[in-house]
Amino acid sequence: MKENGRGVGELAPAIRLRGRKAEIEVLHERLDAVRAGAGDTVVVTGLAGMGKTVLLDSVVEAAGTGVTVFRSVCDIAGHAIPLAPLLQALVHGPGAPVDPAVLRELSQSPDQRFWLLRELQEAIERVALETPVLISIDDVQWADEATLAALAALTRQLASYPVLWVLCARSEDLSGAAHTMLSRLEAAGALTIALGPLSDAAVIELATDLLGGTPDDGLLQVLERVQGHPFLLTELSRGLREEGLVEVVGGHVRRTGTQIPLRFVDSIGEQLARLSRSTRDAVQMASVRGRRFSAAELATLTGRSPAAVFAALRQALASGFVTEDGDRVAFRHDLVREAVEAALPATVRQSLRRQAVDVMLGHGASPADVAELVLKSATPGDTEATAILRRAAIETGKVSPLWPVGSADVRWS
Repeated sequence: MKENGRGVGELAPAIRLRGRKAEIEVLHERLDAVRAGAGDTVVVTGLAGMGKTVLLDSVVEAAGTGVTVFRSVCDIAGHAIPLAPLLQALVHGPGAPVDPAVLRELSQSPDQRFWLLRELQEAIERVALETPVLISIDDVQWADEATLAALAALTRQLASYPVLWVLCARSEDLSGAAHTMLSRLEAAGALTIALGPLSDAAVIELATDLLGGTPDDGLLQVLERVQGHPFLLTELSRGLREEGLVEVVGGHVRRTGTQIPLRFVDSIGEQLARLSRSTRDAVQMASVRGRRFSAAELATLTGRSPAAVFAALRQALASGFVTEDGDRVAFRHDLVREAVEAALPATVRQSLRRQAVDVMLGHGASPADVAELVLKSATPGDTEATAILRRAAIETGKVSPLWPVGSADVRWS
């Protein structure tokens, strides 16, 4: 899930760097080394929303005036223009060292790719002879093959110059060519930093920054449901604050409402909209089933062939919405599942819940397993639901008042 829009990119430096002290120290060491004349390459990987771009921004800021910085971002639609990310940084960016007129002349050469790469290398060399250089490229997972080949060549050919390369990539979206290139860089000595979830202490620190006080135990249980994901934690905390769902009392923050913030629901919706239609449908239908589900259940629920469901699940897995959990698939964050479900129209949600009950029973689930979903979808006078709940009571030895009460509204308390 990309850190853009209303994401972590808006945070002040003191907030956005919570929980990344070790990574920042390593990158500052590399900056000190390049200032001393050594070249290096650093690859930063992680799931979308883990803070790669924010960490990259901090490196650029730390470079200061003593280091010449060239930076660019790969575009998912940029494959049509070979070497576009490098050209963006070295031809069109601030202080770009490559003359566009020279490139126009090279474009007439039958070996233009070779001479263009040579021109880029020599331009970086000229700058590096005057001042240390930092070249940062974000979203390398979307780089075209010409850019990937150029990065592999330039990092090797400029290794003896004071040039620090910092490349960021989403680990879940890496193409085969991008994965191969980054693996070769690592084999050649590049440092790889894999960003994972924030620690419990960092979650509290970031939430305190965003909410204006320390979250109490009840609120912390809610915040922990995003499992240390920086972008999700940021969107959730901001939504709670902006929508008046929390209050600060004596330096501590507590909830005043139990609904999921609309900001969080909208943010998840924006991420879901980036997926294919079939994957969106599959994720939305799976959200009413519960946290864990099987591919067979999803195929029945969606009415699609197993092959079509597997293709949708592959993209959902790659996007980080779901993860493998034994022989089943599970939502990576249960609060994300609830946000996906909450975005469905109430009538659609009710219909899908009842359909999910039938599918689960058809695939061998016991009445006890579907009892909570039945409670959420049941209507007055629903004899079928009553029968299922009675069978569930017999199986579990419990009576319905002890079961969690569901409703048409998503509850997250």
